[in-house]
Parts: sequence; structure tokens; C-alpha cells
Amino acid sequence: MGALARRSTALTGTIVVQGYTLSGEEKAQMDLPDGESAVETPTALISEVFGVGCV
Repeated sequence: MGALARRSTALTGTIVVQGYTLSGEEKAQMDLPDGESAVETPTALISEVFGVGCV
């Protein structure tokens, strides 16, 4: 586990994040727009890639 890929377009930049799939119950607690999903990513990975501490 542990891949982040940067993808850029002319107007915006995005980051594709590899993570653990959330359960339906976990996603139901979030207000996700149609067509979007969420994954759980370890804070250590985010800290390593971006050089910032996560709380």
C-alpha cells in the first residue's frame, strides 16, 4: 500500500490516492456527491509524500 500519483490538467491539479475501501456504513456517514467515493489512507503516507505532519 502506499501510492500517490499527481495528475494535472490545464485548469486544476488532482491527486489520485490509493487507500483502503470504506464500508457502506462508513461512507453513509459522509455527505459524498453522486459519483464520488472515499478511501482511507494512512496519515504516515500523507506525511511522507507531502512532508507535513498529520493530526
